[in-house]
This record gives sequence, C-alpha cells and structure tokens, in this order.
Amino acid sequence: MAKGEDDDGGAQEMLDDFINGRKTDSIAFAGENGAYAASAALPERPAANKQCTLCARQISPSDIRQTSNMPLCRLCYVERYLPKCRKCAKPIEGGAVTSSDGKIVGKYHRDCFLCFECAAPFPDGDFYVYDGKPFCQLHYHTLNGSLCANAGCGKPIEGSCVSLVGEENGGGGRYHPPCFNCSTCHSPLLEHHFVVDRLPYCEAHAVRRRAQKAGTASEREERAKKRQTIITKR
Repeated sequence: MAKGEDDDGGAQEMLDDFINGRKTDSIAFAGENGAYAASAALPERPAANKQCTLCARQISPSDIRQTSNMPLCRLCYVERYLPKCRKCAKPIEGGAVTSSDGKIVGKYHRDCFLCFECAAPFPDGDFYVYDGKPFCQLHYHTLNGSLCANAGCGKPIEGSCVSLVGEENGGGGRYHPPCFNCSTCHSPLLEHHFVVDRLPYCEAHAVRRRAQKAGTASEREERAKKRQTIITKR
C-alpha cells in the first residue's frame, strides 16, 4: 500500500473520530486526495446582561424590552408603555376592554369592567355610559335623573315620559306616563295637572294642599297654576 494511501486512511480515521465525537481538539491534515480541516465547535458564550435605560437595573437577555433603541427592564416597560386600567389604575398586559362606539373613556382589565357604582358585571355585554364610565341600568338612570318619580314605581324611564324638571315645569321629576297621577288620590293626570311642592296633583287636591301649607290669607287664596300634561317621546 502506498504511503499516500496510509496517510489518507489515517486522516479519514481522524476525521471520523472528530465527527463521531471521539476528538475534541482541532485537526488539520493532508492526504492524497486533497487537504482536510476540521475544528471542534466552540460553545456559545451567553449574551451579556444589559442595563435598563430608566432604572439602571441589570437586565438578563430574556427580560430585555427594546424600545426606540433603548433597552428597558420589564417593569419599566410595563409602567411606561402599557395602558392603565381606569378602574384599578394598574397596567394592562393582556387584552383590554373598551366600548366599540368610543363613548367609554380609557381601557379596563376584563375583571375590572363592571358598574362603576355597584361593581355589577355585564353578563350580556350591555351597559350604560355616564361621564365616560360604564354603569348598570339602575345607577345610570340614578345619575341621569331618569328614574320614575312616582313613589310606587321608581324604575328607569327609557321611553316616553312626563317631565316636571325645571322651574318652568314645577321643579319636579320625571314620570312614566301611566305613573303620572295625583299624589293624593292617584287619579290619572292625562290632560292637565297642578304642581305643589314639586309634586303633581289634581285640581281639588292641589287646592287642599296649598291651603294646608299657606301661612297667610293671600297665600290661601292663591291658586296653583294649571298646567298642560305633555308626554315627551324619547
């Protein structure tokens, strides 16, 4: 066997040893069929820690948040760039909740999107907005002044109503049309009504009520103003 073949066979054996993990050092040799070279792969050096631009904390590579070429730690990134929940004021890291029509101001955690007054949930996805905040039906109408003023009702008004709101109307509240009755005898006030102490009365009971509260003869003789009952459609 020729010497070149011996050298080539030895070189091949060394190469096989290296490939199969039996050698870990670098090898270089030449054989009859050409030159061979191989070297053991060096282990990757771990990436060096960086410093957070804002708080100067050392950041591990897995915790780096890169923004505008500034390395930030997770805490600084969350505090500076993530939206804050309007209810709890904490950063929102997952999905945020808001209204599709833009009436809700700000964003909320899913668990924080509740009635701003009583914390009732919105299981069917329906809610009311007042001052840019979500509310349940009851507390929206309470804030909006649209609960029926009839003492026997007190429920929200979402349709037509009779309004005594404003001094020109007697300074009272709002009523469902079927609830707009005399405050004493409960007779319907379909066409006309009288207002005494911000409450609606029929003519007979308005006269009696004014007589009871009048302090002078002239006040007792003064009659309550007759008002037309107007149903406002909404």
